Formats: sequence, C-alpha cells, structure tokens
Amino acid sequence: MLAAIRDPDRGFDAIVVGEFERGFAGDQIQHIVALCRRYGVQVWLPEAGGPLDLDDPEHRALIRMLGEQSLREVIRARHRAMAAMRIQTRDHGRYLGGRAPYGYRLVPAGPHPNLAEARRGRSVYRLEPDPDTAPTVRWLFTERRAGRSVQDLVVTLNRQGTPCPAEHDPERNQHRTRRRWTAQSVASILANPRYTGWQV
Repeated sequence: MLAAIRDPDRGFDAIVVGEFERGFAGDQIQHIVALCRRYGVQVWLPEAGGPLDLDDPEHRALIRMLGEQSLREVIRARHRAMAAMRIQTRDHGRYLGGRAPYGYRLVPAGPHPNLAEARRGRSVYRLEPDPDTAPTVRWLFTERRAGRSVQDLVVTLNRQGTPCPAEHDPERNQHRTRRRWTAQSVASILANPRYTGWQV
C-alpha cells in the first residue's frame, strides 16, 4: 500500500481505515497520514467521521486516544498468548516450536489437541534429554560453575573429540562447515534460557 501511494497512476485518492486497532498502535498513524498527505491521498477514519486532518486538534486528540487503546490491546493479546503457551507447556508438556536445543530431542506426546490436525495424523511433541548429548550439556554447566573459562571448556571438548552440535546433527547444520567446538557455541549453550529453566 505504501509503495502504491507513491505511484501517480495508483487509481485511488483515499484510504479508509475500518478498524484502527488492527492497523495501528501508538503514534504510527500520524506518520502514515503525513506520508499520504504528501502524495495527495486522504486517510478516512470512521471515528473522525471522514478524512483525518492533523491540523485539527480534535483529530489529533482522537488518534492519540485510539493509539493508546491499540497499545493496550496489543499488551492484552500478548498476555493471553503467553498464558496459553505456559498452560500448554506446563500442564500438557508440549514443546511449542523450533528445533530441539542441543542436549534434547523431540519425542511424540500424543495426538494434536486440534481434532482436525489430529485427523491428519499430526502429533504434539515434548522435549526429552538426548542420551547422546545431554551429558555434555550437564558437564558444561558443572565445569563452568566450578570456575572454568569458556575457552578452557572449548579446548577440552575438542581434545576429547566430543561432537559439537553441527557434527552431531549434520543434516540440520549443512550451512555450518566447521565441525569443532567454538567459544561462541559453548557460550550460547550456557546462555540459553531453555537450560537454565527460564524458558520451556
């Protein structure tokens, strides 16, 4: 839409915002209205009873109020989504997405709760310690807590020939050419909230 506004042959001279909270939050619409006005396009808002006029103090007050309401709706939606995700993880043991972190593996945890998805054969998954790599993760945290440096851990892992994440699962790490532990790979494991209990 923003690209079309700049086109002199766009075929329209106004935009009607049907639901403010679905399109804007905060002061976003002020920037959009200013841009549209520069190219001769009006922005209509039902709450304003017609085109918005940023020179009108009542219109400015209106869009400030609508912007704050939209921000509150964003926050409420975020809280609802996070609460639902916590319940799914805590009460149902579900893993909510992404690749399993090094040291874990994904195992089926039953049929999908959505009946349509379950009929298609989809399952939900949960994390389970990987017997091949979980001991390495435990060792990393134990040794780091004992005071060893990240670089010292890297040297020990490479000297012992412990497979690094890319080497352990080369199918998912084809973009990684190095097959050795690095300070970055060790530090990322130690900082990952999934291991420390802050994220599940």
